[in-house]
Amino acid sequence: MEESNSRYNDDDSELYSVKRFEEMISNDTSAYFDVDELEELVEYYLDNNNTKHALKVVDYGLIQHPGSTTLLINKAQVYVSMHKPNQALKYLTQAETIEPFNIDLFQLKATTYSQLRQAEKAIENYKKALEYADEYEREEMLMSISFEYENLNKYDEAIEYLSQILKEFPENEIALYELYFCFEVSNQLDRAIAFFQKYIDQDPYSHLGWYNLGAAYMKEELFEKAIDCFDFCIAIREDFASAYYSKAISLENLDQYHEAIACFKETFEHESPESMTYYYIGECYEKLEENELALHFYKKATQLDAFCAEAWVGMGAVYNELGHLYEAIHYIKKGIELDEFNPEFYYVYGDVQAKMGFLEEALIAYEKVKELDPDNQEIWFDTAWMYDQLENKTSAMLCFQEGIELQDKNDKLIYNFVAFLLKHGRKEDALFNLDKALAMNFEGYEILFELQPEAKQNLSVLELIDYYRA
Repeated sequence: MEESNSRYNDDDSELYSVKRFEEMISNDTSAYFDVDELEELVEYYLDNNNTKHALKVVDYGLIQHPGSTTLLINKAQVYVSMHKPNQALKYLTQAETIEPFNIDLFQLKATTYSQLRQAEKAIENYKKALEYADEYEREEMLMSISFEYENLNKYDEAIEYLSQILKEFPENEIALYELYFCFEVSNQLDRAIAFFQKYIDQDPYSHLGWYNLGAAYMKEELFEKAIDCFDFCIAIREDFASAYYSKAISLENLDQYHEAIACFKETFEHESPESMTYYYIGECYEKLEENELALHFYKKATQLDAFCAEAWVGMGAVYNELGHLYEAIHYIKKGIELDEFNPEFYYVYGDVQAKMGFLEEALIAYEKVKELDPDNQEIWFDTAWMYDQLENKTSAMLCFQEGIELQDKNDKLIYNFVAFLLKHGRKEDALFNLDKALAMNFEGYEILFELQPEAKQNLSVLELIDYYRA
């Protein structure tokens, strides 16, 4: 027996302590455990998701060691794992009165406040912990503080801490990702570009530095510059699938569809295929008017992920182009069921309904687009003309007026309004609005002639156009 105990002590003291504790509980006896043993027991039970036994350990330990801050912190830790943060704070406050300079205490207190979504108090305690942190702990604390600032939407403060992390720990990839996120979500892409340009000047072999710089350029729609950055990223790390993916999206935005398709397919060499990658390949083929291939890849997307709403709507759009309108409606409705808040889906749905002659249904879809995306540059005049087709001139007029009030710089909308006014004999109002539209974009008058060919014979219209031409 002594030999067995010695084996447990020497080879696996934790399991020996577990056996002693569980035998004690089972036999309803008493045994002495020092604080280190009790701490190991708590850790063991928490690792095995046995909070009931972990709580028994700390309660028993506090009877033997009533002044132990370690055990009070352990008890708080158990309550945190049980999602009882207020109970945890009670024991942490008690421990702080005994030992007010304990880094573990402040760290756990911060975590507890974070669980309570009291980010300001979490930050306060992380900063206290930071005062006593070693190098490894310091990196962890700085990251935690930055996350809490993100939770508060205080992105400038988060950026400050993330920048500090990268200054002290330049290999921290999470900080690089988070820093770009903060720049993007706070619409500070100029700062992002400046930061990552400086970062790669200091570390030209950082694939993530190049990737984030490319992502910032892509967000700013500077796609050529973005592609250059992604190429550098790929040259440094050939298996970085995200760089191929982002490069492909940039190429698609430059209408280089064949190159984009090749780049999307390259991601399959470095990671498992994803439904959205198949979707984007299908979209490229659709734009190339290679409808069979577009359908093939949209179907692959839905086979990989039946909830890929974009791919279902993509199939609907292709069937619409092929003139198979009932099939188009079926697939678009499937996409809307999966994502009922996507305005583009309703727009496509409305267009197909209009093509089928179901104008009321088309109008309902267009109104949904207006609700979800009032900044859309075309939905206001499309909706207005739909009202006009339904012989509801009053609603059409109100729709034009509301749209122009929201988008007073949308010259295309105003030219449409001019065509509507001329159609319905509102000559003075039409000329007033034509004057505004010509001042914004002279060349846009062709829109008016396309919509209302009779305007080409209207002398007042032609005189006003000639005035701006001069």
